Amino acid sequence: MSYIGSGAAPKQSEFPIEPGTSGNVLTSDGTTWTSSAPTIPVTPGTSGNVLTSNGTSWTSAAATIPVSPGTSGNVLTSDGTNWTSAAAAAFDTGTKMVFQQTAAPTGWTKDTTHDNKAFRVVSGTASTGGSVAFTTAFASQTPSGSVSVSISSVTGSAGSTTLSTPQIPSHNHSFPFKGGLGYSQQGISGTGEFQTVTTSSTGGGGSHTHPFSFSSGSGTGTFSGNAINMAVQYVDLIIATKD
Repeated sequence: MSYIGSGAAPKQSEFPIEPGTSGNVLTSDGTTWTSSAPTIPVTPGTSGNVLTSNGTSWTSAAATIPVSPGTSGNVLTSDGTNWTSAAAAAFDTGTKMVFQQTAAPTGWTKDTTHDNKAFRVVSGTASTGGSVAFTTAFASQTPSGSVSVSISSVTGSAGSTTLSTPQIPSHNHSFPFKGGLGYSQQGISGTGEFQTVTTSSTGGGGSHTHPFSFSSGSGTGTFSGNAINMAVQYVDLIIATKD
C-alpha cells in the first residue's frame, strides 16, 4: 500500500523512515515501507505521448495511434504490433498484370515464367499453350523444297483397225444410169432417160476391238518462291505479381 499525505503528517514512530526526495510516496512490500518516487505520475515526455503499462510500471511514449497521416488517400495498416500510414492497396495480393517496362514497379514482383510468347484473348479459362517461340514463328523466310510425283493414271493411244464387211453397218449405194430405147438390164427398164440405181445392202454391224497400251511411272521436282517478310512489329511487356 502507499500513503500520500493529506492532513496531519504521520508520526515518526509509525513511519520511522526518511521521506526522501520531494514527491516520494511510501510503498509497502508487505513487510516494510519504502520512500520512493511514485510509479505515476511519470515525466509526460513528448507532446501527444500516452502512458503505457507493462504490468508493473507506466511508460510515457508516443501513441501507436495517431500516426502521421502521410500522403492524401493513405490508409492505416496494422502489422499486428504497429500502425503504418501507407497508400491503400489497389490490387489484391497475387494479382497479375502486364507492364510496358523492364523492371516491376514498387510493390510488384516480375514473373519470368513466360518468355518470347504472344498474348491471346479468350472468353473462357485463362491458360497457356503452343510450342513455337514468337520470334521463330514470325521469322522472315523464303519458301523452297521439292515434290515427288507418282503417275498412276492410264496413258497411251489406240491402235488402228481395218473393219471387215461383216463388221461395218449394213448399207447400200445409189448411182444414176442411162440406157437405150426399150432396154432392160438388171431389173431396170427405161426409155433412154437417166434413172437412179440402188445397190443391194451389205454389212452386218458386228463388233470389233482397238488395241490399247498404257504405262505408269514416278518423278521428282523442286520448287522455290519469293521471300516473305514475317517480321511483325511488337511491343515487349512483362508480367508482374502484386506482392
